[in-house]
Amino acid sequence: DGCPDRLLLETRLCEDGRHWYADTFICAAGLETPLNAPALTHPLDRWHTLALVFDGRQMHQYVNTRRELSAPITFSPPPPGRTSLGMRIDGTSPFTGRLAAVRFTPAALDPADLWRPPHHRPAPDHPSATPFLNTPCTTAPPPPPRRRPGA
Repeated sequence: DGCPDRLLLETRLCEDGRHWYADTFICAAGLETPLNAPALTHPLDRWHTLALVFDGRQMHQYVNTRRELSAPITFSPPPPGRTSLGMRIDGTSPFTGRLAAVRFTPAALDPADLWRPPHHRPAPDHPSATPFLNTPCTTAPPPPPRRRPGA
């Protein structure tokens, strides 16, 4: 019956070895919905934010608060389960970069509420420059809902 329900946020290294592109994926009710565009590349030497947002009708992929791709999808959040950071759940495809933070929220965030990365490489002694396996992950509550003009 198709793939098991899951969400993936992955990065793909470009052939030049200096850029990457986002590859996000939701499988729900056996239907697969991937979002990736190898032409939308980002340099490796900077911090970036990769976000996957589901607004009740569509999934949206953001890099650095800019929406790159979207697709309609029927999706219900999965029940509690396993989470893997830095490699796939089966232990393959290890990520050799660094993670500064991880955040899960129960509601879709407005792009303005997504974390904006600094556009420089951190100094080696900066706390955010710690290797991935030593970086704590956090679950933060969502920010208060933003009122839309005219709402």
